[in-house]
Amino acid sequence: MKAQSSVYGILLLLGISFTLIAQPGDASAILRGKVIFDPDSIYPLKPYSVIVQKDWPITYSQFEQEPINPEDYSFRIEMDPEQLTYGTIIINFYKDIDSTALERQGHWTGSQRPDNYRTSDGFVREYVSRIRFSGTRFVIEPGNNLHMVVNFNEVDSITRPQVFFSGTGASNNNLRRSMYTIGFDSESFRLPLDKGLSREDDLLAAKLEKLKLAKDTISEAYYQLLHTDALFDNLSAKHALIRASLYGPDRSIDEKRALARHYYTFLDTLTLKTEYLISREFRGFLNFYLEYINRIVTGRDVSYDASDNNLYLAKSIFEPELLKTFLFERLTMQMNAMNFYKTRAYQYYEFESLFPNTPESYRLKQIHLKRFQVSNGQPAPDLELIDSLGKTI
Repeated sequence: MKAQSSVYGILLLLGISFTLIAQPGDASAILRGKVIFDPDSIYPLKPYSVIVQKDWPITYSQFEQEPINPEDYSFRIEMDPEQLTYGTIIINFYKDIDSTALERQGHWTGSQRPDNYRTSDGFVREYVSRIRFSGTRFVIEPGNNLHMVVNFNEVDSITRPQVFFSGTGASNNNLRRSMYTIGFDSESFRLPLDKGLSREDDLLAAKLEKLKLAKDTISEAYYQLLHTDALFDNLSAKHALIRASLYGPDRSIDEKRALARHYYTFLDTLTLKTEYLISREFRGFLNFYLEYINRIVTGRDVSYDASDNNLYLAKSIFEPELLKTFLFERLTMQMNAMNFYKTRAYQYYEFESLFPNTPESYRLKQIHLKRFQVSNGQPAPDLELIDSLGKTI
């Protein structure tokens, strides 16, 4: 109650208030809030809509979108999550932006105000059709009535807008925001390997102790998610330290293999459980796990890539549900590359044969059909659209 009261105090200081309404039903959740911005800093744009991009669970509908009230820039989204759901809130500043194009991301502060926006591949387009503010993470569960204020006039050192959460579910979101950091702590790399590994374990212990103190103020499902995130952050950090120490031509293959077997003992008894899949950190760790297998067997500096060898290794090691999620996330990134269909299209077709009629298969099919080459005289491929409620359009 103290945390919630302090959040309301902050909102009152900002001159912001909400009218509390009845809680949503057990099967639904409501996310509402308001956008604060300086019109002069983003001219000629104004907040147009809110896009909810759901990272977990993987469903047929990845996006939900609702308009923003043009009078006070408030919004309200009612969702029907069956379990803990998390993702990103995108404040959209352009009417016709395509929410399914993940490369259409970007943000800027008032001091930057570009005339155009340069994408990661160097392509320049007019900013009014490209820019959208993004990066506000959220988590919501059935029964939540979550209120949020997104303040673009106050940003932190990494240009994230200030966000204040209140209502049921606020503890989950305030804790998630406070624990999320960008960048890797390099201090462990400046230590001898043994001390660096020990330091990472000390950091994990401190993080778990902090999380334990918050256990009574957050849901059990969310506690398990953050606990899993912390564990696999630790494993990924230690793997990065070992990899850095083994990389390079200074040691022989046999030497590297022996050192890898010595330092990777903490992974030898690791069980990759399906229930870990809810954690983004665990899903990212699966790449490292394949590299770990490569290193202790071959002794070579082999990181994960999309080669036949690594695909075969993934299929040999991962249980079906882990393999499905792992390959889906790899293909989601790879299929947007221009050279994918020239070299690795068979991986998409193999996924379709292994996991047909799944949400993952459906979403990959949409990417595939967008990139499918249509020649003169050939009918365009059909695109099946499914709205946020799962209804076919």
